Amino acid sequence: MSPLSQRAMEPTKAAFGKAFWDQEAESAAALDGHVRVHQSHAPPFSLAMPSGLARSQQLYMMQRFLNIPATPSYVKAEDGMVLDRVIANVGGRTWWHTLTLRLRAQRAWNSQSFNEGRPHRILGDPSLYALGGRFRAGFSRHTVLKAFGELGSLKGLLGRFGGLRRADPNASNPNVTNAPQGVTNVATTAGDEIPRGRVTLRSTAIPYHVFTADWSRRERFQTSDGYEQGASHVTLSLASRGPQHVNYRVGVRQWLDETVPPFELAPEGGRRAPPRREFVAGASAEKQLTLWRGEVRPPPEGKRPGGYAALPVKPCVTIGGILGAICRVPMGNSEPGWKSGEGEWRQVCSGSAHVSFGSFQRPMLDYTSVDLRYDAGAIAPRRPLAERPDRGELTFVERALESSGVRVESETVTLSATQQMLGPLRFRAEVRCHPRALVRATQMGWNSFKTPRKESDGEGGEVYSGRFGSAWHSVKGEMSAAEVIYGVDCPLPPALGAARLVAWYNVTRAEAMAEMRLFDL
Repeated sequence: MSPLSQRAMEPTKAAFGKAFWDQEAESAAALDGHVRVHQSHAPPFSLAMPSGLARSQQLYMMQRFLNIPATPSYVKAEDGMVLDRVIANVGGRTWWHTLTLRLRAQRAWNSQSFNEGRPHRILGDPSLYALGGRFRAGFSRHTVLKAFGELGSLKGLLGRFGGLRRADPNASNPNVTNAPQGVTNVATTAGDEIPRGRVTLRSTAIPYHVFTADWSRRERFQTSDGYEQGASHVTLSLASRGPQHVNYRVGVRQWLDETVPPFELAPEGGRRAPPRREFVAGASAEKQLTLWRGEVRPPPEGKRPGGYAALPVKPCVTIGGILGAICRVPMGNSEPGWKSGEGEWRQVCSGSAHVSFGSFQRPMLDYTSVDLRYDAGAIAPRRPLAERPDRGELTFVERALESSGVRVESETVTLSATQQMLGPLRFRAEVRCHPRALVRATQMGWNSFKTPRKESDGEGGEVYSGRFGSAWHSVKGEMSAAEVIYGVDCPLPPALGAARLVAWYNVTRAEAMAEMRLFDL
């Protein structure tokens, strides 16, 4: 047995970091390409795990080496396709700084001025643009300072400097609008004109540990319902690092907003504000076990040993999991009802099974992998709950924990599949849902398969949709709340596997993004 080290186990390992509010996920909604994952949400999809490469550097490499002038993404909340381009990239041996500009291209295309043949009018609207910056500087072998900031709309910035009326030719004409007809202009809301960002000092000077000082201002957090603007805070933490069976972390967090918003889920239901200042400590245990490992198929004569993969691929069956516990202790009294020294416990659990076949030696359909992951988070309230939920609505895990006073906060099941399509090109798909929905969909699908249901033919009559069609409609209805993401990835020549081009689309969130990843083997 070994610690979680396989690439397929990274989302499982991320469950512990999520409980500390520090886990990130790739997102097209953010100009910097990532958001934090809310404590009550599931760990990221494997397709949306952070690449480790700054988004601005990805864009710059695609501009310079692939001759892509602006990288497109799709964000439904911003009215469709957007174009991102690095407009400044400066630096030296130990530091660099970039500026990235986003144009909401589809919003401009759908505008009245554009349709009337006057694109110069709408392109002067500052609400169509977003600006982001990223900075990195290394002070020694062990210490690095990183910072990023984002302004969702330039309207407030230009207005502050007196340039808004010059930028918008129609500002003086109340009868002319540059906004797309029938579309809510979310970029002009006050929240998007407020800067958000983060400054992080990270040091590995202490052997086998990493020290982090983090200042965050109104960052986005990914939730099951979309995105939520978080409160500003400062965090100091010390954590173990490296592949270990047992990991731990201690830290202090101070929330900076004058009034801390109800930002986290309460054990009794609804929302509550976190304690103004809190001490947090946690530990986790992780294991990975390979049940079976096959041999690499010999390559055809005259072909490289790795085939269409960067490294030789062995089929395998692997299981892994992580268990963790976090204790949070308020350092002072604060609303709602937090008392100094009164601790609250949070538990996290994640288990995964990975099965793969094939070795990328043949040009088509020579690699298939399937992953099944279960994630759960629970809270042991600092005081007993006054009310219990109806036992008929509880899952098996919730019923098992109910007697101990532990309330399950989140519970999800994620199914992932990867298939080689042609050469090094792979198709990947993932779906996430609540276990209750999965059980219900299985039951309804099987019942509909055994006894096909009748459907209306549109003329008052009824027809059978067939066994498979009936089962599919039943499963689709029960899984309507599931989150689905799919995409493709392909290594870029000439260094097969050293750089990959990945493109994905999140059906539920209506987001799509293309990115370049290094050493994503």
